[in-house]
Amino acid sequence: MGPLAAKVVVGLLIAAGIATLLGAALLWPTGQRADIPLPFQNATGGAVTTEAGHVLSSSAAECGNPSAGAVLTAEPPRTPSKDAQCVRTMVAIDSGPNRGATTLLEFSGGPGQPNLTVGDDIRISRQVDDAGATTYAFYDYERTWPLTALAAVFAVV
Repeated sequence: MGPLAAKVVVGLLIAAGIATLLGAALLWPTGQRADIPLPFQNATGGAVTTEAGHVLSSSAAECGNPSAGAVLTAEPPRTPSKDAQCVRTMVAIDSGPNRGATTLLEFSGGPGQPNLTVGDDIRISRQVDDAGATTYAFYDYERTWPLTALAAVFAVV
C-alpha cells in the first residue's frame, strides 16, 4: 500500500471513529423515565422481577391447586386426581427474599407449555401484591451459561 492509500485509510478510520463517538454521544440515554411495555410490567406497573429456581419434582395432577404460585415451606396437600389435566411442578427458589422456600407451578400441558424436568434451572417471576403476598410464576429457562458460551464462540470466530 502506497503512502497516499495509507493516508486515505487512516483518514477514513479517524472519520469513522469520530462519527461513532458523536453518534454515541447524541444517542446516549437520558435520565428520563422510559415507559415499560405492558407485557413486561408487574401488577404495580414496574418491571418484572425474576429469581433463580430449579425443578424438584414434576407430576400429573388436577388443575386449580390453591397453593399454586404461593411461597411454600412445606409440601402442599395433594389433590386426589382421577383425571389429571395439569402438570404440577415443585420448584426450589434459589434467589431473592424467599430463597430456600419452594413454590408450586401448574401447567395445562400441550403446545406452548414448558416441559420441565427434575433438575432444570429456570427463572421464575416474583410479584408482590398490595397486601404483601408474594406469588411466583414460570418466566423462562435459565440461559446465562449457554448464551455466554455462544457469545464467546462468536467472539473467537
